[in-house]
Amino acid sequence: MNKVTNPEPNEGGSDAQAKALAKIVKALVRSRVDTASFDVATGGTHYWHTHLCVPAIYAPHVADQPNASVRALQRLRTFQGWGSNWDAEGAPAPSSDALNLASIILGHLNTYPLVPTAMLDAKGQPLLLLKYEGGEGEISVVGPESLEFVLDLPGDEPEAEVDLEMPGTTLPPHLQETLRKVFSKAGA
Repeated sequence: MNKVTNPEPNEGGSDAQAKALAKIVKALVRSRVDTASFDVATGGTHYWHTHLCVPAIYAPHVADQPNASVRALQRLRTFQGWGSNWDAEGAPAPSSDALNLASIILGHLNTYPLVPTAMLDAKGQPLLLLKYEGGEGEISVVGPESLEFVLDLPGDEPEAEVDLEMPGTTLPPHLQETLRKVFSKAGA
């Protein structure tokens, strides 16, 4: 358990908590961990406890891709055991079907030179953050057979799609086409 002491008294909380949270995030970035629990002194005898699950904030190099893919898959598997209110903000439990779909998508992404990070959004939906030469993007699983994506196209406007159906184990054609565009423009 890490302890962060806020030097400012808690006068209503939000500014003091925001400053303490900034200290926590800086500590996470320096240590390159992606989960941590903290007790934060907010002044006087009051403490609040938080458990943070943050994506890798540092920009990994594409050479890190194999390890990043393994870490992303491990995180998706870890999310399987999380119940509702996993974020202490009332988020629903992640759906096993959505996590399985995210794992399938992650398997397809291994053929591209990118670095994925897995996380959950505030609705408990799996989110794959992608970093690659010339841009970044994200793929969000919004249902057991449905996804959304936004991908930067080097030298062009980002390409996006919402409510894209993926009823099997094959990436939807529009996502495949967009990935091909991304990596042909990036010189991959």
